[in-house]
Amino acid sequence: MANQIAAVAILAGGMTVVIVTGGIDLSVGSLIALSAVLVTVGIREVGGGPSAGTLALVLCSLAGVLLSATVGLASGAVIAAFKVP
Repeated sequence: MANQIAAVAILAGGMTVVIVTGGIDLSVGSLIALSAVLVTVGIREVGGGPSAGTLALVLCSLAGVLLSATVGLASGAVIAAFKVP
């Protein structure tokens, strides 16, 4: 857990803003898992696994972030469109 403190702190800061503004977002954990799985599979299948180079690691990580951002944006759009509390 100690090697993941930065990631947890960043997520906690973002969730604090959401909660303070009166919202709650339970999809954060599932988006983290989705991103982690996508990055892991991408590195294994596309990047070459243990011998993956820096470029493959960066591109797979960016793909994970972009996918999570896209899913989060779609989720937010649906929540805003249907005025889900």
